[in-house]
Amino acid sequence: MTRRPAAALSGLVLAVFVAGLSSTIVANALPRIVAGLSGTSAGYTWIVTSSLLAATASGPVWGKLADRTRRKPLVQAAIGLLGLGMALAGLAPNVGVLIGLRVVEGIGAGGLVSLAQTVLATLVPPRERARHMAYFTAAGAVAAIGAPPLGGLLVATPVVGWRACFWAGVPAAVLALVLVQRTLHVPETVRRGRVDWYGALFIPGGIAVSLIWLSFAGVAYPWVSWRSAALLATSLALVALAVRVERRGRDPIVPPRLLRTRTMALSVLAWVAIGVPMIGAPVFLARYFQTARGYDPATSGALTVPMVLATVATTVLCGRLVRRTGRCRPPLVAGTAGVVAALALLGTIDSSTPLVLVGGYLVLLGSGIGASSQNLVVLAQNALHPRDLGAGTATLTFFHLLGGAAGLSVLGTVFAALTAGSTGAAAATAVVF
Repeated sequence: MTRRPAAALSGLVLAVFVAGLSSTIVANALPRIVAGLSGTSAGYTWIVTSSLLAATASGPVWGKLADRTRRKPLVQAAIGLLGLGMALAGLAPNVGVLIGLRVVEGIGAGGLVSLAQTVLATLVPPRERARHMAYFTAAGAVAAIGAPPLGGLLVATPVVGWRACFWAGVPAAVLALVLVQRTLHVPETVRRGRVDWYGALFIPGGIAVSLIWLSFAGVAYPWVSWRSAALLATSLALVALAVRVERRGRDPIVPPRLLRTRTMALSVLAWVAIGVPMIGAPVFLARYFQTARGYDPATSGALTVPMVLATVATTVLCGRLVRRTGRCRPPLVAGTAGVVAALALLGTIDSSTPLVLVGGYLVLLGSGIGASSQNLVVLAQNALHPRDLGAGTATLTFFHLLGGAAGLSVLGTVFAALTAGSTGAAAATAVVF
């Protein structure tokens, strides 16, 4: 990193770390959180899903605002919302309040993920982006995959217990806010125009209803029932309205022209697919290690460390490789192939699989995620017009988080259905991957 971008982006890198931390630090603590607040199996997944859904829904709005107004105040607002949500979540008296506060966290996190990549594209020329993006990807990966071990340790903290999982990121959020104020200076190009608030309402609305349907159908009510039909019909109606609004709007939240570009469309598809294991793996690995293998939260978190190290190392190495060669497709292809192979191998594990073998599979998965995730964003950004950087980057983030939220919701439904008819150990083993 050159000195100027390093100084300007330091606060953003820390903020992205906090955003990832807030999303997955609860993974190993979820069983204790749900038990402590007298929650249910549905609450188990929704403590994570609610944050992801809020980040998914708010991302395109943040991205559009980044094309309309000054970006530095938007970054500061996103950090403030994230820190406030984390601080209050640690005081939640029940699961319902906790899920609501996780929504606040998710809105801030969604803004940070979208804005950080947009600001990077504004400050750094295309050839240098992969190298600089590596630091963002590494920060997000360390947080998203490394936070569960930290959460496992914090669960055993005297007096505060699992509540420390939410408070742990607050000091880092405050520091990120200070760094952004002092170091971030972004060339501002403010364009006039109205924000597509109808699209901002209908897009997340349709997604939210569909995820609620997937989460509770077959568990709280039968798949074939009036409740299931009503939710599905509402979701389809909202999605249809969103498509209509986005196609006819003068300046839509998700411009249809972006998805007509072959590179952008393929990047979105791949980013959705990567989102499922990247976000879902830490949550269900924790359940596997604790339920199927009988480990405590701290040990469960430590067992995911190989995946963390592999992700970080591969991210940095691939960033340097792309900078030297100017080609991001080879590591992207190799990375996605690695993810597919790792998921296939993880699908064969059970409660008696040697831990060395499981660790090897996790290293392969982490390496695949590290090689593919950053290059997908760089590849798409290089194909975007400068005027669409904010909206395009936010669109990528939107579909990435949507894939993670939908995957987590579906896996949570499968888990709840399996636990209703089998032992916890067998169900945890069956649903992991």
